Amino acid sequence: MTANVNYTLAKNTGNIFADNATQSGNYLTLRDKAKNNGPAPFDVRHVVQGYALYDLPFGRGRHFDISNNVLDAIAGGWTLGGLVTAQSGTPFRLVSGRQTVNTSDAGVVLMNGHTVEEIQNLITIRPHPTQPGSRYWVDPILVGPDGAANPEYLAPATVPGEWGQTIYLRGRNVWTLDASFNKTTPLVGRSALSIHVTIQNLLNHAVWSTPGFLGNVDITSTTFGITNNPINNNTPRNIYSRVTVMF
Repeated sequence: MTANVNYTLAKNTGNIFADNATQSGNYLTLRDKAKNNGPAPFDVRHVVQGYALYDLPFGRGRHFDISNNVLDAIAGGWTLGGLVTAQSGTPFRLVSGRQTVNTSDAGVVLMNGHTVEEIQNLITIRPHPTQPGSRYWVDPILVGPDGAANPEYLAPATVPGEWGQTIYLRGRNVWTLDASFNKTTPLVGRSALSIHVTIQNLLNHAVWSTPGFLGNVDITSTTFGITNNPINNNTPRNIYSRVTVMF
């Protein structure tokens, strides 16, 4: 058996919320360029990856020897592989949807003494009580009666020319599990048959998260805090196989 586990701690910041070097944007104000500073959209703080390869103990020359050639070709010589990835969520930004300062979004206002840390602690994933197949990605107390953000916690900046606060939050942690099966069977002479099977998202695990990569969340939207599709909706469990004849 061969196994490896690695951990990455990273921090990525920038002055434009974009995902490549060819994008550009204006400073919110030349009087305070630091207002553009914040986490980059690909700022994944923690990543743990582990993989393992295990030679199953069945087959010729292994612990449970199989002397029959046909049976050994079917059941013997397999190697099982696994890959698990767990990582922290990506940052997203709260906006008010109102371009009231330099034609830019003025940000949001924290109400009644609430803090960014308190709002961050309300990020969660739970079923929606009236919309089957949907999820809340915030605690429902953060959603007001009209579906927008609860004004007891968050409100848009309403005074023209005055900034609110630029708030970055982080999505929930996510994880995936992949697996593989491999074997090589001798044929005639020097020829051999190699079989490889890959299973992506082995457990068919739906990853529900916040708006995620490059996400801007309008607190005045009447669907605030609701998601309808997993972020891996286009990648459910997939099985790929490959057979190679070597001679």
